[in-house]
Amino acid sequence: MPSTVDALLRDAGLPWVGAVRWHERPPLGGPGVYLVARAKDPAALPANLAAPPSPAAQAEQRLIEAFCVGVSSATRTALHDPEQPLPFANLQRRPGVWKRHGLGGYRRVQPRPGPRCPDCGDGDRVLPIVYGSPAAALVEAFERGEVQLGGCTEMPQQWYCGRCGLQWPDALDSVERSR
Repeated sequence: MPSTVDALLRDAGLPWVGAVRWHERPPLGGPGVYLVARAKDPAALPANLAAPPSPAAQAEQRLIEAFCVGVSSATRTALHDPEQPLPFANLQRRPGVWKRHGLGGYRRVQPRPGPRCPDCGDGDRVLPIVYGSPAAALVEAFERGEVQLGGCTEMPQQWYCGRCGLQWPDALDSVERSR
């Protein structure tokens, strides 16, 4: 059974805050989850319409899974990849699980390399330092080794080396290196 915007948000435990037309800016002051749908009414599901989620925030995975579960077997068989019945704009179900698609000229964006440690030269284990009280998604990123938690008080250090433990830059480093 196809999903409505209401059903997807309800399954993910998220509130509905409104609709905007394509190319209009959502009236939100921060990060959030945005759904792309051709129906303005969140409860409506006119013929052949779906409400595919766009990537954002911690609830994205729950939205994608709720959508995939709702794809009928008849619709599944018509897809390029029946095993990954993802919403229109989503090409990845979770990290490392991509759907086959018919997009021509598509290429995956490669992550930009991070900085190298100024002490030991390592570039593979350098992580950004994130300050503040971490939300669940940030704790998960820390546990996966994607970020270093810096504590609640913001400091000038922006990077952490997992090899030698250096945190940089700090006020003295920037003064010393500018000479």
